[in-house]
Amino acid sequence: PLPPLAPEAAATLFSRAALRFGASVTPESELARRICTSLDGLPLAVHLAAGGLAHRTPDELLPFVSRLRHVLDLTSPVTPLPSRQRTLRASLSWSHRLCTPDERLLWARCSVFDEPFTLRDALAVCSDEWLAASPLVTAFAGLAAQSVI
Repeated sequence: PLPPLAPEAAATLFSRAALRFGASVTPESELARRICTSLDGLPLAVHLAAGGLAHRTPDELLPFVSRLRHVLDLTSPVTPLPSRQRTLRASLSWSHRLCTPDERLLWARCSVFDEPFTLRDALAVCSDEWLAASPLVTAFAGLAAQSVI
């Protein structure tokens, strides 16, 4: 699992990836940091956003990535990738299809958390008659193993 990157590391990744697409953005750039912050420092999102520089300037990219519906559809400029890895939406959809029904239910319920949470938190908030404690623990472990949570 690759956790979100610190702002400086995300900006460095963005800058290095941008070079592959003929764009020059320094890691110290306020624009690079704002783009990476809007992507929560997620490495895949940062890399895909850098690929967007093949068709947009950094000034055009920032408002684009600041809207979730657009971020999910950022397309990787690397063509040999499998279709499931070409956009964040495709990656999430593919991951969702691999989950068991209990994992999908827990994934949906965990969306109420806007900060890091623990199994204890998930048990307190997400457990009920449709997802009892034991299956929830199993689902939590499955989602953690898939790096969903």
